[in-house]
Amino acid sequence: MTIRRGIAIVATLCCWIGVCPMRLNAAGLGGSVACASTPVAAVLAARDGIVRTGLSGKGFAVQEVRWDPLLRQSWAVVRSCDHADWPLLVMRTNLPASPRMVITDLSSTGRGDAGMPIVRAGDLVRLWRIDEHAHLELMATAEENGAVGARVRVRLVAPKDGDAQWVQPVQYLAGVVRGPADVELEP
Repeated sequence: MTIRRGIAIVATLCCWIGVCPMRLNAAGLGGSVACASTPVAAVLAARDGIVRTGLSGKGFAVQEVRWDPLLRQSWAVVRSCDHADWPLLVMRTNLPASPRMVITDLSSTGRGDAGMPIVRAGDLVRLWRIDEHAHLELMATAEENGAVGARVRVRLVAPKDGDAQWVQPVQYLAGVVRGPADVELEP
């Protein structure tokens, strides 16, 4: 076994246990990364599967591709080949995400976005109710995490009395999460 092959085996084993000494580029190859003159050219080279270009160690390369489950978009993480201390650049792309970064799309599991809390405990929310003859809007504090359509408990925000510093008794109500910081009061 050659030294180079031994290093590749050790690197692969380390990646399996979570301590990855080398990153995979978008083509899935470790070590030899496509360096292009601009970040956009690096993303295009990674998309086309080009592993090496005329630039050796100069320019930019795609380090990895990440999937953002909230925006449902892939992002290419681009680094400088000749300046490791420069900050990474992130560019929107249509490249497939790296296998270790793939997160299952929640809509494909049949749950939709029901598992992702959009209102968190402690958030200031708009509590509202619209009836045939009334339109009510209050500010409240969420007491529980809740996804869209979930029932959460909220606490009404009561102003202090300026003279005596007396606080009104706390009132708890229930509502249904309709969006970020948006809860509909239950009847």
